[in-house]
Parts: sequence; structure tokens; C-alpha cells
Amino acid sequence: MHNRYFEIELSDPNINDIYAICVESAETIQPSLDGSKTIVKLCCGDDTIYEVLTSYTELTKEQAVTLANSTAYIQPLEQ
Repeated sequence: MHNRYFEIELSDPNINDIYAICVESAETIQPSLDGSKTIVKLCCGDDTIYEVLTSYTELTKEQAVTLANSTAYIQPLEQ
């Protein structure tokens, strides 16, 4: 069993429905620096195909971690 990850648009009109099926909630998500996207995770073993997520590409854990650690989500340290 594995978790499933998606990068979603925070402006999605179905955002509340998406939060309802994800491990995260609106209070615990980490938005991108520009505030337009976030990465959400479904519960381990949840293989349901949700209509509200069909327009998004599923990410592997490695892809989600790489994205979460990118400059889209983390402010680079100034040298």
C-alpha cells in the first residue's frame, strides 16, 4: 500500500471536496510561495478514482517530495 499525491490548484472550485478526501485539511496544507497550488496526499491504500482529482496528475512520493522542496514551495536561502 502506498499514499497517493497530487499538486492541486487552490482556486479549484472543488477545493472543499478535495480536502474532504485528503489527509490534509485547509489548516495543515503548505501552499506554494505564490499561493496558487498545494500538494495533497490521500490516505494510504485509497485507490478510489475521485472525479474531483481526474484533471490532476498523480505524483509519486519522490515527485511530491522533490516538488515540496523546490523553489516553488521553499524560499531559497540567500548566500
